[in-house]
Amino acid sequence: MDSIVLFLNGERGLSVARAVLQAGHKIVRIVVPDTLIDSLVAAKLSDLDVEVVSIKNINDGKFIKQLSALRPQLLIVAGYPTIFRKPLLNIAENGAINLHGGRLPQYRGGSPLNWQIINGETVAGISVTKLTDRIDAGDVLSESEISISTKDTINTIHMRANELFSKLTLEVLAGFDTGRVSRRVQSEQDACYWHQRNDEDGWISWRSFSAIEVYNFVRALTRPYAGAFSYSEGERVRLFEVAIPDFVLRGTPGRVCYVQGNGPYVVCRDRSILVRDYKFEKNDKTSLRHGITLE
Repeated sequence: MDSIVLFLNGERGLSVARAVLQAGHKIVRIVVPDTLIDSLVAAKLSDLDVEVVSIKNINDGKFIKQLSALRPQLLIVAGYPTIFRKPLLNIAENGAINLHGGRLPQYRGGSPLNWQIINGETVAGISVTKLTDRIDAGDVLSESEISISTKDTINTIHMRANELFSKLTLEVLAGFDTGRVSRRVQSEQDACYWHQRNDEDGWISWRSFSAIEVYNFVRALTRPYAGAFSYSEGERVRLFEVAIPDFVLRGTPGRVCYVQGNGPYVVCRDRSILVRDYKFEKNDKTSLRHGITLE
């Protein structure tokens, strides 16, 4: 293809941009949101030799007219945080495709990779879909799976997903070039939407969560995200790594314990977890005190 417009907001889009250009396709414009704050992503974009535009409202009529003048053959959407309306979707000869980090139709909506880890899935699905005005409901054009081991975090899954997305995108582009794009129609009966997560969703409910649920929760929200959190004596503390110890320690949910100088352990609904990496958000405290109860 010699006229692609790519909408991106992070490393996923960068990986796809490089793969598409290396495969000989032409990207005529890269569109990023005006809220893009990742300076590293911005710096890498400058190395691609493609015009980059930052826009507040991609559905603005004037902007759509400008893109239409480029006569794009395809729009590629990679993590762009805005709903695409019909006038924008209709400007390209082959419409638009979306790179979605979830198995479909079971993981439609926002933050699908995070949700799949939180839910204890052992396999994460990723998909390239036909983008329509119904969120994540378009035909699946290409898809793959990523095994989730107990040692994986959201960071390792994102890195592997980014590699796979590049391959899946090239498969779809080859299909458009030959006129043989495969399609899987989604089952509406099995469809489930998940909301976009924000930072306040990262609170740990020690009374409600089992140890394995806390473990999955923390690794789903660890760096590069802000981390799961709890409150220690009124101060927010971020958790980035926990482990389930090989012995069972029970008690009051949220209670911080040290055992023979080792810890801190925090009691969950069923048993304790060991906190390996944590940080107080707004003060210089360095350790959780024995006997306090996290809230």
